[in-house]
Amino acid sequence: MNILIRKLESENLHESESALKRLKKIFMAKTAEMGVDAEGIFRMIINEILSLEPDQRRVITQKLAVALSDDEEAAEQLKHLITYFEIRAGTL
Repeated sequence: MNILIRKLESENLHESESALKRLKKIFMAKTAEMGVDAEGIFRMIINEILSLEPDQRRVITQKLAVALSDDEEAAEQLKHLITYFEIRAGTL
């Protein structure tokens, strides 16, 4: 996951787009049964990642990497991320 997230920042457009598509596919699969606007939330997360300073970016990318992984706490981390972005968007 971390490698895909780092590739988002690549100057190579093809590499960056490919990473974005793969992350989106994983995110959509993980959120399929959650009943949320997964596409909208994914866009907010990616926009946040790309607009933050490196130190702040690291925190959110680590959380996203855990949320999309197969770790035990992945489902809970994903719920936290979704709730955070729903609150920011004013949809919760």
